Amino acid sequence: MEGLTAFADSLKELMADRALNMNQLSKNIGCVIQAVSNWVNGKYYPRYFMLIKMSDYFDCSIDYILGLSDNKKFELSKKQSNFHERLDLLLKRNKLTKYRLAKLSEIGDSAISKWIISGRIPETATLIAIAKALGCSVDYLLGRTE
Repeated sequence: MEGLTAFADSLKELMADRALNMNQLSKNIGCVIQAVSNWVNGKYYPRYFMLIKMSDYFDCSIDYILGLSDNKKFELSKKQSNFHERLDLLLKRNKLTKYRLAKLSEIGDSAISKWIISGRIPETATLIAIAKALGCSVDYLLGRTE
């Protein structure tokens, strides 16, 4: 997968900039070394909460970590929102229904309703697809930036 490769490359670069090995990163962000190994080897994306930890640790945007942006810089919003508030705002702003968003992002339309009802946040690959469909960054979608 192209996206996973970009993410793995970005993560390796960030680790190299700080002269970190996988064990050190796992300890610094509070996860198991196997997870870091899988990320570095492009096997899968971390969940959103680990992306937030990495963003805070490396002081860069989630979109940079994911390889979606060349811009490391970001500024945390003074009034942070959550994913569900941002999703609702973006749907209204773009005049989209949940069904239309599902089609644009190629996800099941019932999934969006489930996230809203359960309060869950989707997997990272789905967050990326939603952000692309809505024309925003993952950082913005997660309520971290304006």
